[in-house]
Order: sequence, then C-alpha cells, then structure tokens
Amino acid sequence: MLRKLPELQQDTPKRLFSQELFLDSKHFEQKVEKRLVTLLKTYMESEFDTDQEYLDNIGIVQHPRSVFVSGRLTFQIGQTVTNTSGLPGGNQSFHANSRRELLSLQSK
Repeated sequence: MLRKLPELQQDTPKRLFSQELFLDSKHFEQKVEKRLVTLLKTYMESEFDTDQEYLDNIGIVQHPRSVFVSGRLTFQIGQTVTNTSGLPGGNQSFHANSRRELLSLQSK
C-alpha cells in the first residue's frame, strides 16, 4: 500500500482507493487508516489538526470537494493552464479532485 501512495496523481476518495487496492471499499478505513495516520504523524514534517488532514495531504480524501472561486485566478492542472478572467464575473466552480498549482491571483 505504501508503494501506491506516490502514484496518486489526484485526490482520491478513500473508498475508491480501498476498492482499487484491496478489492474492498471499506478495508482501508477498517484495517489500514489508523496505522497509516500514525506513520504520517511520526514521519511528516508538517503537523495537522485532524487525521483526515493528514490523509488529505497525501491525496486520500473523504469525499471529493467542490471549490468555488471568484475573481481573476490562473491555475494549472497537469499541463493545462486555466484563467478565470474570461468567465462571466470571473467565477468558476470545479471539483477539488486534482492537484492544482496556483499561478496567479489578483486582488483589489
């Protein structure tokens, strides 16, 4: 399982991760999660408030999250650069299921 973690290219829901790895959607939560979080707390340089934040940080999420942005924002997903300034009001909604790199943010 530890070898699979660096291969995560986007945020992956826990149950999907568990199903892909163990062929059981609940196995990760029932048998592995607490042990993995203990390892993360021991060896990660960053500290977080909750166990879920540790898992979020490595790409294992409880549920995909929506992110709503307003204003001029430029971000990158893989090789694709997106700029929200061309959208009406500069607004965009997307699911936070991929790693995004913020390139620029304009504020007033």
